[in-house]
Amino acid sequence: MSALSWGLDVSTNKAKTAAVAIDWSIPDEARVVDVRHPLPAADIAPLIAEHKTNRWAVDVPFGWPDLFVALMADRHHAPLPAQAMPAAAAWEKWRTREGR
Repeated sequence: MSALSWGLDVSTNKAKTAAVAIDWSIPDEARVVDVRHPLPAADIAPLIAEHKTNRWAVDVPFGWPDLFVALMADRHHAPLPAQAMPAAAAWEKWRTREGR
């Protein structure tokens, strides 16, 4: 198992969305080794894919956007094929209620 874990804080304010990587490889020590802030919505899926072998903790606001919920529901049973991912230019509507 990897000694690296990621925390993702998804905010309804795009300037506040962020991710942080913590290295737990030294006993009794947690070291922040990477911070992504602000984290554009279009960068979230590629970041998770790049670090898919690490553990992730995700903090998201209640009232998730409908398009995001549908995307995560599709992901629940199997990995999403690349063509199922929204285009980077469309991520803003996926992370807000604009996509209703």
